[in-house]
Amino acid sequence: MIKKFHFINSTMKLQKITFLFFTLFTLISFSQIEKGTFLIGVNSNLNFKFESYTADGDNFSRDAGSAKQFIISPEVGYAVKNRLFLGLSLIYVYSDIDDKDFGYASVTNATSIAPFIKYYFSGEKIKPFLRASYGLGSEKSDSRFSFGSNSLITSKASISSLNLGGGISYFFNEHVNVEFSLNYLRGTRDLEDQQNETYITNNFNSNIGFTIFL
Repeated sequence: MIKKFHFINSTMKLQKITFLFFTLFTLISFSQIEKGTFLIGVNSNLNFKFESYTADGDNFSRDAGSAKQFIISPEVGYAVKNRLFLGLSLIYVYSDIDDKDFGYASVTNATSIAPFIKYYFSGEKIKPFLRASYGLGSEKSDSRFSFGSNSLITSKASISSLNLGGGISYFFNEHVNVEFSLNYLRGTRDLEDQQNETYITNNFNSNIGFTIFL
């Protein structure tokens, strides 16, 4: 009987410890994002691409080229009010096109700095959010036409981007989350060697990001 009592007593203690641990974890997981919190995050485009092209005929198959593109954006922010962040992000875009049919190859690198505002709605582990940013930066492209002079052509441009979007964030605990968003992007390019000519793009993109809250 004594051994049985100690076994039951130990089991009850273990259950209490487990319950307290679960309660503490739940409180941490569901805590609110308070004023004074810092965030450090990184985002990347879900629709990044890596494509290769081939041309097939009855008696041949050849490499027709490839295309690669990705975007990465680290960011830091500060909560000026509960769940409301102001911050700064650095955006890097890389694009590589190799079109063997037309003898065209191009590599583009672009960087910009974008202040942003971000708001998380109330929630437990899942919190919807809205985000807006406006960035300014520069772009450099190196292009070559192998069917022509085969000389390297370098162009530079000033760029700007307006980004409006929102999405869903999933909090693993109060310090770490993963985010999925859909964004509208309006971008402009002003080439340095062409006066009074601005290229405008409008598109939608999807992003995935990870954030640490301190």
